[in-house]
This record gives sequence, structure tokens and C-alpha cells, in this order.
Amino acid sequence: MFFVLIFLLNCCAIAQSRTYSKEVTFGTSNDFFVWFSNTDRFYTYGIHTDFRFINGPQNVVSRILKSRASFTKIGLNVQAYTPDHHQTEAMYQNRPYAGWSYLEITVNSLFKQSSLAMGFDIGILGPHSFAGDIQNWFHREFTGDPELTGWENQLGDFFGINLKIDYFKPIWRVKWLDASLELRNSIGTIFMFSEPGLTFRLGKFNPSHRSSDTGNRLLSQNSDTELFLGLGDFTKLSGYNATLQGNIFKGDSLFRQDEINNLILNARATMILAFHSFTMAVRYHWSDGEFNNGDEHQYMTISTAYQFD
Repeated sequence: MFFVLIFLLNCCAIAQSRTYSKEVTFGTSNDFFVWFSNTDRFYTYGIHTDFRFINGPQNVVSRILKSRASFTKIGLNVQAYTPDHHQTEAMYQNRPYAGWSYLEITVNSLFKQSSLAMGFDIGILGPHSFAGDIQNWFHREFTGDPELTGWENQLGDFFGINLKIDYFKPIWRVKWLDASLELRNSIGTIFMFSEPGLTFRLGKFNPSHRSSDTGNRLLSQNSDTELFLGLGDFTKLSGYNATLQGNIFKGDSLFRQDEINNLILNARATMILAFHSFTMAVRYHWSDGEFNNGDEHQYMTISTAYQFD
């Protein structure tokens, strides 16, 4: 049935394929979406929205990098982190409350067989991220869960900036199956890490460096139909995580260094449908834990994108 749907979408898309120059996206992450689990902890929710537009052929970045094409992404993001609510009496043993809200500006560049995204996040970690207010509003208005008084003890306000470089490259493909390399890096006052990984996809898709899987569908030559399942395995080498360890400049981490896991295993399962100007993506994320007495964690991300002229 999966491949029949791919065939039908492919036939329908032949006369509709075209190039777009702009894209808007919206998505949200929450462990609430993992229906087979009953957790509310750690990376407990996220909200993101962004606007992307194709850059002109003679822009500064393209001239410096000698890229074939590029687009700029401007996004707004809110992320919330909480302890395990089943262990609130041990709040600072399993994670502090933390909110991180930021503006993201990134330039994604396309090369012959790879793509490179470079940019930065700038924002605030602390009460003025309003992550706690948003979570309690969601509990009050939608889920009926109790409001969390622990946000009163969240990490205090401080300025955050991260520089990011992400690299994507297809490495193998046989008809409906492929494998790709991903490398995500961040250095700054909130996150310092390097995360290499491999992804495998089954279905109909663009090469990963210009696919909806990596957020690069706008760099495709046209709005090709994509329908695929994906699996990814990643190893995160974490140097610092301010949402867990606090202000990097104060040196007053809530955890000793030997309590922090600097090597974190992550996995991702993906289902994406991209047809004409629309993209819908559902991603399941699993992590083995950021600190020694922390459990594994899982959450889902649901996002949609719309392309236009």
C-alpha cells in the first residue's frame, strides 16, 4: 500500500512540479504526543516557526562558498525543559526547570552533492523566555493537567547565543532506499556539542541535501513529491548544556562534571509527505539520557510547511 501511494503521488505530481522561492513552516514538539508513554519531563515541549526565502545568485554567501544556490531562514523558537514530574521531591537531582526562547538566522547553501547550513541563535534563557507560562496555559486550557508550580524555581535569566554549522551529504542510494551523513554542531553560551549521525530512508525522496528531511526542500529544482519513512542514529558529544547545567559564566552548575553524560545516544524515526507546495512531517525522537541518574527520554515533533512564490 505504501508503494502504491508513492506511485499515485508521483503520477499526479508530474504536471504540477514547479519551483517556489519562499516557504513558511510551523511545528511543535511534545512528549505528550507519544501515546504509548506517560511522561512529562526533560525536553517537555517546543514550538517553532520560520520563514525561508531563496537568495539571489550573486549574494555574498554564494560567492564566498561557490555554492549552487542558497536560502535564508529566519525563525522563532521556544523550548521548555522540566524535571520528571513523578519525582518532584528530587527536582534538582533529575533536572532543573529551564526555558529557552530565541531568534534563529541561518543560511543554507547547496553544493553538487552536499549542503551546508551556517547561522546563529540569539535569545534568553530564564523566566523571560515565558516557556513556563506557555506550558501552564496549555495544561490549563487543553490537557487538563495541573499547573506546574516548579517554574518558580527555574534557572534565572541570562543572554544566550549559539553559532551553528550543519552538514548533510548523501552517501549511498539504490532506487527506493538510501543512506546519508548528517553532522550538526553548535558552540555558544547555551549549547556546545557535535552530533554526527547516519540516516536511512525508504520510499520516494530527493537526495538528502535538498530534501524535506533536512529542511532543504526549497533548494530542490522543483517541488518534487516525497513520501518516505526514515530512521536515524546519532552520537552526540556534548560539551555544555546550559538548560541542564545553568549559566556557563557563573560556574555554579547544579551537577558535578562526573554526573553529566557527555556522550549521548539519540535515535529518530521519521514519516514525511511532501506534495506540490505542502510538506507534513512526523518525527519520533529517543535519547538515552543527559545525566547519570536520568532516564531515557522520548518525544514527537509534528510540523508542516507551505511553499509559495
